[in-house]
Amino acid sequence: MKKEIIKDGLETIGRLRMPMLHWLKDVLDTYHNESNSLAYYDLIAGIWLEHFMHVVYAEWIKSRTKLLESYKEPTLELSTTPAEFYKLIVNSTDYHLNLRMAIYSIHNDINLSLCLQKKEDKLTNGVFISSPWNAKKIFKKILFRVISRSNAKVLICSPAFKCSPKDWILALYKLRHLARYDNLDDFISVRIKYDHSWRYSNSIHSGTSDDFLGVLKCLLPLCIPAVFLEGFKEYREKVLLLNKAQASIVYTATGLDTNLTFKFLVAEWKKNGTILLNHQHGGGYGMYDLHVLEDFEKRVSDYFYSWGWTSKNRKVLPLSVGIPNLRHAKRSKQILLNCNECHRNIYRLHFYPMPGTMKKVISNTIDFVLGLPEHKNLLIRPYHHDCGWNFLNKLKNVAPNAKYDTGYRRLISYKRFAESRIVVHNVHGTGCLESLALNIPTLCFFEADIYKFRKDARPYTKALEEVGILHRSGKEAALFLLGVWNEVEIWWQKPEVQEARKAFCEKYANFSPNWPQLWRTEFKRILSLNSK
Repeated sequence: MKKEIIKDGLETIGRLRMPMLHWLKDVLDTYHNESNSLAYYDLIAGIWLEHFMHVVYAEWIKSRTKLLESYKEPTLELSTTPAEFYKLIVNSTDYHLNLRMAIYSIHNDINLSLCLQKKEDKLTNGVFISSPWNAKKIFKKILFRVISRSNAKVLICSPAFKCSPKDWILALYKLRHLARYDNLDDFISVRIKYDHSWRYSNSIHSGTSDDFLGVLKCLLPLCIPAVFLEGFKEYREKVLLLNKAQASIVYTATGLDTNLTFKFLVAEWKKNGTILLNHQHGGGYGMYDLHVLEDFEKRVSDYFYSWGWTSKNRKVLPLSVGIPNLRHAKRSKQILLNCNECHRNIYRLHFYPMPGTMKKVISNTIDFVLGLPEHKNLLIRPYHHDCGWNFLNKLKNVAPNAKYDTGYRRLISYKRFAESRIVVHNVHGTGCLESLALNIPTLCFFEADIYKFRKDARPYTKALEEVGILHRSGKEAALFLLGVWNEVEIWWQKPEVQEARKAFCEKYANFSPNWPQLWRTEFKRILSLNSK
C-alpha cells in the first residue's frame, strides 16, 4: 500500500473510531448488565478494536476493488484474547480470505449464521507464560519481590528498558522506597463456552456495500475476543482475586498492548483514582503521520512520556529511558546491515513497510549489498522472525561470503552496533534511532513512498539526509559508504554531522544514563500533584 492509500484508510478509520467505541460500550454494557465508562472499555479493548477495524478495512477495500475468484461459505475462527486475534490476523492468510468472504456475504445478504468455529475454549493470560511453574519466571518474581516494597506507591509493569538487566535491577533497588515492580503475569485460566446465539443475533447488517460502519458492526460480534464477552466477568474476578495492592501511580511501556491482567486491573483501579503513565516504546512516535498506537496510548493514559518530542497535547512530556553501557565494546572493521521486514498479512495500517511495499524494501536491501565490492567485512543481521518473504535466502544468494548474525539474546543488537565500524539500517525505525543515540556511525536507507513524516519532524530528517545519514535507496547508501569508507570516523565527527545527529536525538531518541533519577523526580512530581 502506498502512503496515499494508507492515509485515506487511516482517515476513514479515524472518523469511525469513536462511533465504534460507543457502540462497543453499549453492546458490552447490555450483555453484562453493567454500566462501565467509555474510557474503561477503551483501555481494555481499544487496541483490539483498532486492529479489528484496520484488518476489516483492508479486506473491505479488496472486496470492492478485486473480483472474487470463487466464493465459499466463510468460517471465522473465534479467539479468546486480543493476543490470539492478533496471531490470527498476522499469520493466517485463510482468516483474511474468510473475512473477505464474510464481507462479500454481507454485501449480498447471505446469512452468516454458520460461520463461527469452536464451541468451547480455554482463556488464559498465556501470551506471557509458557507454564505456571516456569522456574526462571518464579526466580525473577522472588527477586523482584525482595527488591520491591509491597506498599510502594508506584507500580512499574511491562517497561521497555534499554539498559542491561543488571542495570535495570540496580535501578529498581534504588527506586525501591518509591516504586515496586510486577509484570502482572500470574497464571489465570477461564473456561469459555461461546455464546453463538448472541453473536449471530447481534450480527445484523442493513446498509449498502459502501457502508463500512455497517460492515464493522455486523462483523464485530462475530470476531470480538471472548475475554470481553463470555469470559469477561470471570476473568475480571480472577484478576481482582490476585489481591494486588492498589498503586497511586502505574507506569508501563508495553502493558497497554496485550497484557490483559494489567489492563483489567488498571481499568478497575482508575475508578478509584490511580494515575496511569505510559512511555513510548518504539520508533515512529512523534514522527510518523497518523500514528494510531501513539494516539491510543495518549488517549487512555493520564500522562504519556516521549523520547524527547512534545506536542500541543499537554499530557505529552519528554522522559528519557536508559541507554546501555557499551564503553568496553571493541570496534571492528565490519559493516553491520541491520534488516527489518513486515508480515505478509495486513494487521495494521501505518506509514511503515507493509505487504504492498515490502518487495521494494527487499529490492533496496539487495541493491545495497550488490553495491559493495566485497562482503568479507559485511555482517548481516536478519529480522528475528521469518515473515515468509524468503528474505534471508535472497540475501545469501547475492552475498554468500557475508557473515550472518542470527543470535537474539537481550542487548545483542546494541553490542553488535558498538562492535561495528558502521551500522546500516534497511528501514527507518527503532534500530536507527538507537544507533544514532549511541553515537555510532549510522546509515539508513528507506523508500520515500512508504513513510509520511509530520511537519514538525521533516526539518530533522532533512538535516540527516543533507549530512549523509539518511538515503532514499540502497544503491545511494552503498555509493555514499564507499566514498567515506576509509575515513568513516572523520566523516562521523564532522561538526555538521554531529549537530544534525544531536538535534535529532534530543527530539526523538533522548536516552540517558541518568534515567533512574529522572524517573524518581517525575514519579514524585506526579504523586505531589495527585495529593493536592
